[in-house]
Amino acid sequence: MEINIQALFDADCNPANYSASVAELGPDAAARTWSNAMQRAAYGSPLLDTPEKLAAMRKWAIETGAWPAKAVDGWGATECNALFLQLVAGDMREKAGLDWAEYRAASGEGSVSGALFEGIDGQIYYYLGD
Repeated sequence: MEINIQALFDADCNPANYSASVAELGPDAAARTWSNAMQRAAYGSPLLDTPEKLAAMRKWAIETGAWPAKAVDGWGATECNALFLQLVAGDMREKAGLDWAEYRAASGEGSVSGALFEGIDGQIYYYLGD
């Protein structure tokens, strides 16, 4: 599923607020970035704003094997949006400094995920799926 994430770029989002390492933020990096993501998901404009997008996020989470399906099925919209924000933020950090052609080339080489892309409408999207 293609999800428009242009709002993150328009808001001049600092992806390190949502996805950063212990080396960058210290031993509480995971708790800090999760708290930031939950706050934005609860009080900002959600990127996963339809039942279909939320279902795609839950499907992705289950397929990673990191969480049991029963737990993922119990996630509300805030949790799904927070995790999606962290996922996107990590990929935004991968792309930082690369133009779209360089990013596509890096994706082809396997050094970045390649899930971000610029649509023909000039908007930025994230591909969430297989």
